[in-house]
Amino acid sequence: ISDPMSVKLARPLVHVSWGIGNFSKLEGVFVPGFRGHRFALDGPWAPSQITGLAPSLVAGLKSSLSQNPAIPPEMLPAFTAPLDAWLKDFKAQEHYWDDNSSLQYAQAGVRFATVIGSSDFGAQYYYGRLPRPALDISFDGLVGAAGLDTTKIAISMDYNSYHQIGVDFARVIAGFNARAEAALNITEDLEGDRPDIYNPSVAWSAGFDRDFFAGINVNLQAAETIRLFHDKIGDNPLAVDTEDGKDLTSTRLTLILSKKFFRDKLELKAAGIWDIEETGFLIMPGVVYSSNDVSVELQCGIFGGEKEGELGQYRDNHFVKAALTYSF
Repeated sequence: ISDPMSVKLARPLVHVSWGIGNFSKLEGVFVPGFRGHRFALDGPWAPSQITGLAPSLVAGLKSSLSQNPAIPPEMLPAFTAPLDAWLKDFKAQEHYWDDNSSLQYAQAGVRFATVIGSSDFGAQYYYGRLPRPALDISFDGLVGAAGLDTTKIAISMDYNSYHQIGVDFARVIAGFNARAEAALNITEDLEGDRPDIYNPSVAWSAGFDRDFFAGINVNLQAAETIRLFHDKIGDNPLAVDTEDGKDLTSTRLTLILSKKFFRDKLELKAAGIWDIEETGFLIMPGVVYSSNDVSVELQCGIFGGEKEGELGQYRDNHFVKAALTYSF
């Protein structure tokens, strides 16, 4: 989190900008393809969205089968076979990480930025795809007059399209480098009852950075996502909602502390993330030594929190990282 650029995937794009006067600028961007977040499909770093597929399917089946009490419970395990087959095939598909280069996945946006007095203001519109995949596990028609039919279990995955309308603000206030932004993310689930599409949401963030006593730099930011139509999630008993079990809000605090020594050659730092609703956290203390074009870094990561949370699910995956960087 202290170096977001180090985890980003480079993407080809077309960018144009137009300076309006001395303090305003209009920018446009076009991204011909799309690539979502990369994540492990198996092993200790696989997210619960993948490892939790089987329990989600079983829960959905139980809900569906409960409508027909004549069906014996011992038949339930047989219906996990379609999921097992799909999941095995999904993990074996290396082309999952290929670019989605068709125009169907093209993205574009426009941004206007200006300076008014001592404040920076910006507004933007963006159309693209959410980087997290949405899973569609449907049981529509599973229970019929002829009994159970496993061929009615449909499993698929895709990246939802969305529109984003956002504004941002930055200004130095009493020595604090303050910043804030807010956005409305509009998906195709305008009523909140489609299990295969993320609900529309409102997102905001606010924070600051400043040097305090003894040269310690503090960077603090709060960010929150509010899911609209939250009460409609999970309304369809014949499908597993991709946001099933999620809270109305997702709030995250990020804190980075750093201090440099010996003419900025040695830096001690500590970064932390706290997911409030899920009580999950990640703490990453580290030390960096830089001299001329060489940099050496040693860092560790400590996870904790509820096992069902995005961070807490990795609470047994503490790590140590060493990096040597040479710039030329």
